[in-house]
Amino acid sequence: MVIIIPEKKLDDLIKRLENLGKKFDDFTNSTNTLSEKIENLSGIIENKIENLNSSIKKLSSSLRKEDNIFLTKVEDVIKQFKNKIIDVRGEMESIKDASFEIRDLEKKSQKVDLTKQIGARLKDISKLVSSVQEKIGEK
Repeated sequence: MVIIIPEKKLDDLIKRLENLGKKFDDFTNSTNTLSEKIENLSGIIENKIENLNSSIKKLSSSLRKEDNIFLTKVEDVIKQFKNKIIDVRGEMESIKDASFEIRDLEKKSQKVDLTKQIGARLKDISKLVSSVQEKIGEK
């Protein structure tokens, strides 16, 4: 049994597959850039957090114990700040997780390349079928 697909429909399908492939390529490129930026930002924020922690430790050790009221307020601020740091680290972990998800999507976009190859093969098959039909028509 031979299924004949009109060449125009096959060409339209191939064009759609190629356009889809191009869109996935664009998406992959933008996700690569986004992943790199997220990783760079994550590193910068981690360094800033460590620098702030170090400064806080130096500040708290340099305060005299006689200044109890002031010291208590500073310690409260330090605790609040440390809680914020923990929150920021949690957010950064979420961003890193999202970055890994983006990489997974990039792997999936590689499957689109296979679709492009299949489309090219379908076009070749269509031409072959057309030439065979012409030869059959000549006989």
